Amino acid sequence: MGCYPRRVAGRNELPRLRAELEETRALYALLAENATEMIARHRPGDRAFEFASPASRRVLGYAPEELLGRKLDELVHPPDLGAVLEAFAAARDGGERGPVGYRARHRDGRLVWLESTTRALAAGPPGAGPSVLAITREITRFKELELAIERVAQEWRGTFDAASDVIILLDEKLRIARANRATVAFFDRPFAGLLRQPVAELLRALEPRRGSLRLPDPRRLRKRYEKEVYLAGKQAWVLLSLDPIRRADGKPAGAVNVIRDITERKRAEIALRDSLDQLRSLSARLETAREQERTRIAREIHDELGHALTALKMDVAWVAGRLGGESAPLAERAVAMSALIDRTIATVRALATALRPSILDELGLLAAIEWEAAEFGRRTGIATRVSGPEAPPDLDAERATAVFRIFQEALTNVARHAGADSVHVALKDLRRRIVLEVRDDGRGVRPAEAAGPGSLGILGMRERARAVGGGMTLTGRPGRGSTLRLSIPKAAAGEAR
Repeated sequence: MGCYPRRVAGRNELPRLRAELEETRALYALLAENATEMIARHRPGDRAFEFASPASRRVLGYAPEELLGRKLDELVHPPDLGAVLEAFAAARDGGERGPVGYRARHRDGRLVWLESTTRALAAGPPGAGPSVLAITREITRFKELELAIERVAQEWRGTFDAASDVIILLDEKLRIARANRATVAFFDRPFAGLLRQPVAELLRALEPRRGSLRLPDPRRLRKRYEKEVYLAGKQAWVLLSLDPIRRADGKPAGAVNVIRDITERKRAEIALRDSLDQLRSLSARLETAREQERTRIAREIHDELGHALTALKMDVAWVAGRLGGESAPLAERAVAMSALIDRTIATVRALATALRPSILDELGLLAAIEWEAAEFGRRTGIATRVSGPEAPPDLDAERATAVFRIFQEALTNVARHAGADSVHVALKDLRRRIVLEVRDDGRGVRPAEAAGPGSLGILGMRERARAVGGGMTLTGRPGRGSTLRLSIPKAAAGEAR
């Protein structure tokens, strides 16, 4: 192999090389003067400044000449000095070291966050080692933001793990990506055994009916999904909720699943429902007993007292017919007694009818409604019209009584509150149900009145309808009247007709 001699610049090339060197120095000087980062050269031994660019004023508050000969160690915040020394040593040994963050004392006394990238330069005097070039920028605002984010993240993690509810972050396939401590306790598995597991499968394992629990696809969720589920494996009621998570571009990124133990609440609800059912059953029995007592009293008043008064009237008439002319005052008294007895008989009949209209038992529901409407119109002057089926509806005594009493209460409400001029009553005999509608042209009931705690009459009508398996609604429009609609089955559930 041949050996080629090293080319040595001739005397005529030295001016060109000097010009290139000066151009390079000028270029580097221009770069250093205009760079936003501080460019500095440090002595290899004590890290004193040998050079600093004008950006030192913005980074540390010092003019470049104020830093010359000053040791970097004097400016670095003592707790962070170790990281800086390690970076400089690594730069000397390895040639270059990536960014290191640290705090330094600004000229105005405050601590600022800096980030420096260091690298070794050409070796200096023999035994001194290479100088270190450091390119430094201030990152105080970024660091403060980073620390604030970390602080918030720590607070969030603390709250996340301290929550008593099960909180799970799910990916797009409803697999567990993160879970709090309550999740580990709830499923009785370590976190490693939960990670990447489909949450629906874990919940189904606690259900008595496998496959009955299906969670919606989070990609199709637009709002929170909630469902109450009984987990037989834990003998507990839970409230499951899913809230979709979306990226900045609106694409789905998973969901937040919260599982809350509501066993105590459900037990209280069940106990309250049972208590309410018992109260309703008791109320229905009391209403039936009261209606039976009304019927008994009405019959006794009509039969016993009515017959006694009729016999007394006949006796008074017999006595009046046998009094002579000399007994004219006694005859007049007997006539007055007979008139008083007539009025008493009318009063007794009215009392008996109010307690239990005999027409309801003798002629049926439609005839009783027509009679009650006529009496209502006569007493109040409100025009009342009744329409009904051609044939009397087929209802047992209990349901017929319930419809009639609700109708009476509806007319009472119209007279007290509606300020109506007319009322239209419609009784409809459908195939399986009886429907009663009472419409007036009054001021119109407001929703707050129909559902308010003071509307005991309306509440009583609803409960009476519920007792026979029916339902009642009351609606109104301001200035255009109110409509009561009652619907009850012709027979009790399971009863053959």
